[in-house]
Amino acid sequence: MPAEDARSRPSLELDAWSADRGAQRIPGRDIRIAGRAPENTIPAVKEPSATDLQYLEDYGSQDMLTLHLVRSRKAPAVIRSVQIPKLPAGCISVAAADVPGQNLLDLHGQTMPFLAPGEVSYPGEPMVLLAGPKPEVVRDLARRVEVDYEPQGSAPRGVPGSVTTEYRKGDPAKAFKEAFRVVQGKLAAATHYTARVHPPCVLCTGTRQAGFTIYVASTHPFESRDRIAVLLGIPRSKIRVVVPSPTPSRIDYAYSTLLSGYAALVAYHTEKPAKLLVTLTDDRRFGPHRFPATVRYRTALDDEGGLMAMEVDAVLETGAFPILGSQALLRTVLS
Repeated sequence: MPAEDARSRPSLELDAWSADRGAQRIPGRDIRIAGRAPENTIPAVKEPSATDLQYLEDYGSQDMLTLHLVRSRKAPAVIRSVQIPKLPAGCISVAAADVPGQNLLDLHGQTMPFLAPGEVSYPGEPMVLLAGPKPEVVRDLARRVEVDYEPQGSAPRGVPGSVTTEYRKGDPAKAFKEAFRVVQGKLAAATHYTARVHPPCVLCTGTRQAGFTIYVASTHPFESRDRIAVLLGIPRSKIRVVVPSPTPSRIDYAYSTLLSGYAALVAYHTEKPAKLLVTLTDDRRFGPHRFPATVRYRTALDDEGGLMAMEVDAVLETGAFPILGSQALLRTVLS
């Protein structure tokens, strides 16, 4: 998009939603809202006209801050030190120690940190947020961050973060004992990468007193709202999540919550609009993907070839933090 003055773009700070716009769809627009805005306090995206730029990354304001994630280059490792270059006026850095609430995303009994708290578990794990009014300056700052690591070696299989799910129906032992024939085999699937047509983008605006509005193409806006409230240490009534339209590709629950949390942390500390735009390259490298899997199976058949029972053993490589491991494993076994 050619360079242009920020005042010529649609603004996040022109209009305010009235307090009676709770969790509902806005007439004539495919916009879902989770939560209520405090009366006449939280600004939101204006209703665009036919000539307006309508995608999230097209919105801006003169005081908007752009985020960049400083990610780990080694893992697993302990972070000995992080040297951040001198920040220009208007720029900010946010680390795990600066999180006002709980630095944990809790899903299905499994947790993972928003920002690495002194140690990193996988290459690419976010350690520090940098934000400023000029994207090119922020990117240059990120390149000059120096991190001293203490390698910890490879994490063994069966670590406490692993997830085991068992599903049983009927009496498979009896079926295998009475089977006319047993067929067994093995299937393996590599990582299935997500190919998005649109880069993930999150906007957050608001103040600590009034509350915050997050604009993100989340599949679960209510759950994201609740987790961001825990991250910021504020009541969930002060968090509102808006799912705008058009939205070429939705962002899954865990990933959208993490990205929303990063934008919300910067907005919380600066009380200025914050935007995080993940490039398609970074999204492919660090975003969520379909887990690689190895599936072994045994099938019991009767004398007519009818199915009597199946025994399935599925192993999924869910990464350092298996927050969606139990759901993925159960779906793999049942499918």
